[in-house]
Amino acid sequence: MINNKKKVVFDTNVLLKNPALINQYRDRLLIPKKVFDELDRLNHQSIHKEKASLAINLINKYDFKFLITRSENKKSNPDEQILDEILENYAENDVVLISDDTGMNVLAKQKKMQTFKHVDFLMVDGEYKITPQLKELQLLLKQQKWDLVKQHLEDDSKLHFNFYLENGYTPLIDAIVNRDIKTVEFLVGLSNINLNLIDKAKLNLSAFSHAAQKKQIPIMKLLIDNGANPYITSEGKNRGNSALLIAAWDGSLDIIQWIAEHEHIHMSLNQSDNNGFTPLIKASIKGHHDIVKYLIRNNVDPFIRDRNAMSALDYAVENKHSAIIEYYNRYLNTFTN
Repeated sequence: MINNKKKVVFDTNVLLKNPALINQYRDRLLIPKKVFDELDRLNHQSIHKEKASLAINLINKYDFKFLITRSENKKSNPDEQILDEILENYAENDVVLISDDTGMNVLAKQKKMQTFKHVDFLMVDGEYKITPQLKELQLLLKQQKWDLVKQHLEDDSKLHFNFYLENGYTPLIDAIVNRDIKTVEFLVGLSNINLNLIDKAKLNLSAFSHAAQKKQIPIMKLLIDNGANPYITSEGKNRGNSALLIAAWDGSLDIIQWIAEHEHIHMSLNQSDNNGFTPLIKASIKGHHDIVKYLIRNNVDPFIRDRNAMSALDYAVENKHSAIIEYYNRYLNTFTN
C-alpha cells in the first residue's frame, strides 16, 4: 500500500505515456529539474513532441518549484541525477518513485525508496480499480448507450475508462479484442482516455498491439490518429514484443506494410524482442515466405542473431522451410559474387 501523504515523483518515461498524471497528482507531485530538462529535450523530437509539450505546459501551469541538487559532484547518469535531486530535498521514506525503467527502479530500491511501475502504482493507488460506479458505466458502454455514458462523465469528472475489467483488459482493449469498432471510436474520442495502457491478462500488450494481433488496421489508424504510442512493447514473460513483431509471427504482411509505410510511425524493421527475435527471424521460424521477401527487399539485416546465436536462415533450416531457404541462399550469394 501507499501512504497518501507521500510525495510522488514520475520519471520522464511515465510522463511521456500519461501527462495527465501531472494534473491528477499535482497536490503531491515533485518535479526534479532533470526530469523537466529531459522533457524539454524530447519536446524537440517529432516522436515525443505532443506528449512532452503537454507535460511541460501542465508543469508550467501549476508553477512547480523544481527539485535541484546542490552537490558539486553531479553524476553523468540521468537516473542518478534524478535520485540525487529527490534525496537532497526529501527523506527516502517520504517519496514514492514511479518509473517504467527497470534500472531506475533498481537504483531507487538500493536507496531505500518505494518504487512502482506506472500501471502497478495506479492500480494500488486506486485509479485503475473498478468501482460500482465504473461497473455501471461499463455496462452502459457495452450497451452502446453513448448519450448516457457522456452524461455520466459530464456529471462526475472523476469517472473514466482507465480501469481493468475482470478479464484483465481495459474497456478499450476489450472492445479491440472483440473487434467492436464503434465502441473503440467512442472511447478514443474521450478527452481523458489513456490509449497506452498494457493489459493485465496473458499477453501484457498495449491497445495498438492488440489491434495488430486482431489484424484491425482501421482500429490501428484510429489509435494513431488520436495520439496512441505505437512503440510500446509487451511486458511479462515475452517482453519486448511489438505490433510489428506480432504481425511477423502471425503472418500479417498487410499489418507490417501499414506500419512500415506509415508517415508518422518510424519503427525499425530490425527491432528485436527479449529473445532477440527480429521480424525476419519470426517470419523464418513460422515459414511466412511473403514476409521474408518483403523484409529482405526493405534492407533488413539478415545476419542478426538471437540470444541463442541463431540467425533467420538457421531457423528456416531448422524448421525445414525449403522455399525460404532457397530464397535466402540466392540473396546471400549476392554478397559473395
